[in-house]
Amino acid sequence: MQGYIHVMLRSTPELLKIEVDDTGVGIPTEKHKDIFKIYGLVNEKIKKNETGIGFRLCLCKDIVSLMGGQIQV
Repeated sequence: MQGYIHVMLRSTPELLKIEVDDTGVGIPTEKHKDIFKIYGLVNEKIKKNETGIGFRLCLCKDIVSLMGGQIQV
């Protein structure tokens, strides 16, 4: 089964908005508050080769914050 990652960029002189949508395993709503925490596993039942450990989203949040931006689910 093949999936997709869809990235949409929108910009104005004051704002850059990046939206990402994909066909990954998904993140349960109750875990949304935890996904930007370092090493926060989204779902311990998912095999390691199907998901990460949450480091990349934490790093992404830090970079966005340093640039004065916001990131959200």
